[in-house]
Amino acid sequence: MKEVRSWSDSPFDRVLSARDVSARGEVLGQNGGESTIVYALATQPEWLVKLYKRPLSPAQASVLDQVIALPDRMGAADRAVVDRSAAWPVARVVDEDTTVGVVMARAPACFTIDLWSPRTGRTRRALLTVDHLVQDDKAMKRQGIPAPGEEIRAAVVIRYLRLGAVLNRHNLVYGDWSYSNGLWEPGQGRVFLIDMDSCGVGRRGWILSNNWDDPHYPRGTDLDVYADRYRIGLLALRGLSGCRDQDRISTSLDRLPKRLRSSEFTRLLDRTLQESEPARRPEVAELLQALEEHWPGLVPGEEGPFPPVLAPEANVTGFRTVGTSRNGTGRRAVKGGPPRGPMGSAPQPTPSVTGFGRTASPTSRKSRRGAVHPAVVVAAVLVALCLALIFLTPLF
Repeated sequence: MKEVRSWSDSPFDRVLSARDVSARGEVLGQNGGESTIVYALATQPEWLVKLYKRPLSPAQASVLDQVIALPDRMGAADRAVVDRSAAWPVARVVDEDTTVGVVMARAPACFTIDLWSPRTGRTRRALLTVDHLVQDDKAMKRQGIPAPGEEIRAAVVIRYLRLGAVLNRHNLVYGDWSYSNGLWEPGQGRVFLIDMDSCGVGRRGWILSNNWDDPHYPRGTDLDVYADRYRIGLLALRGLSGCRDQDRISTSLDRLPKRLRSSEFTRLLDRTLQESEPARRPEVAELLQALEEHWPGLVPGEEGPFPPVLAPEANVTGFRTVGTSRNGTGRRAVKGGPPRGPMGSAPQPTPSVTGFGRTASPTSRKSRRGAVHPAVVVAAVLVALCLALIFLTPLF
């Protein structure tokens, strides 16, 4: 499956007939919250079609069109965040004049993992969600999830704050921040937010998100960018601390990494989650800037499609990863190499000792097998000289 930039690589017109996307490949879900079915296109499996349970109203379809077109008007940096971090809608699907679905990019394979269930004693292939991040290291290891450590947690939160800042800046309201809609991967801390087609412009209808409810927005209240700031703040707090207790914000703040305690970031986060006036909540960009000051350069600017990190479900063997840096740049797949080691690194050959403090690589050993040792050459020359003297002496 080819990895794509989730908006910029779209090959589709922005309005498609249901007939144009009727060739179904793998079915990823049925009878979900908003959809009857989600399936990969048979001809382009990196793109998903989501068919709604109920057709959209003309007003809802108009908002969806605005969301689809928005990256066209973004600057390059904001569009790069969209391309790497969100399943942004790229086409509205219609049946005659009725909007029945949407097309969006599939989550890259690096966000799936083989999860071990102690209860069943089996592993299952699953998306790695924020729900798996907000727990302690022991619980993660029991499920086969590499413990992320402070830097990976910070990278995940920085990337979600970047996406949240883009939404905030363009007056988009996602609203559906939850344990299940945010994906992450433990190797580089990349992220991917799904169900972006439900965004509103300026505001959107209230949506249930268990244990993510904003105390200032009771059930039935429309959500706006200030409500988004609260839920993004919760994600930041939970992602960094591993603590999910919404009723004890102060306790969770105390469990942030030591470098963040008594920092400007923690002060802004506290205001985000406990400010009595939603409109006075700090902008997401303020949180982002304050957090990046503690990990400068941890997450550089990101452009282009996801690197081809091959997950086991890709059904490809004999690939290895080379040129891997901490931020994931310079990664490419090379055919015919050894299988990847832990965390996507290529196993390195063990050098053999050839003398005190000296090593030789397999390549250098191989290159010497066909070479003639200098001592042999010298001996051969001496023998030839001796023979010449023996046979030439009578002539003088």
